[in-house]
Formats: sequence, C-alpha cells, structure tokens
Amino acid sequence: MDVDTLIKFLKMKGKFMPAEDGFTVDITKVCKH
Repeated sequence: MDVDTLIKFLKMKGKFMPAEDGFTVDITKVCKH
C-alpha cells in the first residue's frame, strides 16, 4: 500500500479531521494495540 492509498483509506474510515493547515487525527479513533 502506498502513501496516497493509505491516506485515502484512513479518510474513508474517518480517522482524519480537517485542520487549518491540513488535517489532524482523531485520537479517540486510534486503535490501542
């Protein structure tokens, strides 16, 4: 899986949230394993 595919996958899963300078990660949706 390349970087672009990974980013699309994570966006689809709702892992990224918009931010002023790009995006950030919703830490409540990060797996702890």
